[in-house]
Amino acid sequence: MCLNRRRNYDATLHSIGAARDFVSAFAVAMLAPGGWSVADDAAVVVSELVTSALEAGCASVDVVADLHVDRLELGITGLGAAGPPEGLGGLRGAVVAQLASRADLARTPEGTLAGAALLPCRAEWTSAVPCQERG
Repeated sequence: MCLNRRRNYDATLHSIGAARDFVSAFAVAMLAPGGWSVADDAAVVVSELVTSALEAGCASVDVVADLHVDRLELGITGLGAAGPPEGLGGLRGAVVAQLASRADLARTPEGTLAGAALLPCRAEWTSAVPCQERG
């Protein structure tokens, strides 16, 4: 990871907007203005992932954003998932598929919900990011 930020939220409706704001603010602060559309896309994707965690009955949701030279990786971990996630199918899946080059969501046997998404970036947008991957 090059630059990592993490937040934990109680699984409430408020956490959807809070996670969206967190990811968007982080991306806008670190990306050049030409890359701010990545921040917009990340806000939508994390919103869908956190909503899935709430639908699965998670008690809390951990949100992680890892910014690299060429990508923004988003992850969520929902603790205490009571049921299977609604998943990233249907309209939610179509939206995420349009914005992320890779996304998945699964419930582990231990009752944890794990979701991840990868959004492509351009190196010229991440010049302020200290990263070992920068050549």
